[in-house]
Amino acid sequence: MIKTLTATSLLLAGLLAADEISPKLSLPKTPKPTFGADSMVKASVPKGKVTNFVFSDSKVFEGTKRRIHLYIPAQYDPKKETAVMVFQDGHTYVNPKGEFRVTTVSTNTSGATSVTAASTWARFSRKS
Repeated sequence: MIKTLTATSLLLAGLLAADEISPKLSLPKTPKPTFGADSMVKASVPKGKVTNFVFSDSKVFEGTKRRIHLYIPAQYDPKKETAVMVFQDGHTYVNPKGEFRVTTVSTNTSGATSVTAASTWARFSRKS
């Protein structure tokens, strides 16, 4: 018992001494991120739609369930191939007032980019 108390006392004394001689470190202040204009809901911009469902029939990871969030742009035309975004377990990405606001940005910039599947594939299959 005395050996344990002595060892504990020495350990505490060592920690206190180390704290006194160790340099104090501080991190620079990081500015709080702000949202740009494309991250804000705009009443004049047609909204896309998020459809939520659960995938629970995995053949790879039996017994697992995944929440899936499918975003379909407002200008979707079922007669044309269209690019879509699928969020698997990504509920924070589809929150229009959350930290990421992916669907809001996509909706606000949809006029600036094409939504066809062919144009999306071309962006991801570029050769360097």
